[in-house]
Amino acid sequence: MLSISRAARWIAACWSLQVLLSLCTADPCTNYTPDDTPNRSVQNNVTANSTLLCDLDLSLNWYRFTSVAGGDMPTVCPPLFSCGTHDPIWLNGAHPVVEDGEVNRTACVHQPDLAGSDCCGVQVHIRVRNCSGFYVYYLTSPPGCDMAYCAGSEAPCPAGTTSSNADFTPG
Repeated sequence: MLSISRAARWIAACWSLQVLLSLCTADPCTNYTPDDTPNRSVQNNVTANSTLLCDLDLSLNWYRFTSVAGGDMPTVCPPLFSCGTHDPIWLNGAHPVVEDGEVNRTACVHQPDLAGSDCCGVQVHIRVRNCSGFYVYYLTSPPGCDMAYCAGSEAPCPAGTTSSNADFTPG
């Protein structure tokens, strides 16, 4: 009786491991959550009346930024109060090439400090993959609110103007 029970547990564990491995090996270039938030643009500066973006409740997942403002995280420190938030999060390092596959990267939170500001006051560990034409990012929630990931560099059109790019970067 003991051997049947042990065999059943082994089969159940093996099946669970196969399910887990299939989830872990899903291709992030086709299995991602799209984020179409144009307010994440480096050019989107918040004002006193702005509702700030907050990624505190972000689920651990692969994301692709798909808004008309652009889809790449900036690789230079954006100013405070940009990207639709108080403390913008940016990619500290280069985006990978396709041949690199999935790479570990550090994302930095630009925060105010006693000296003025610190471009990498808090570090968040993420993963990035180049999918031949776009990037996907394996993101974690930041440690506080009014912190949000930046994506894109297109500027919103000034009030009263439009463009063919869904009201971003007038031509």
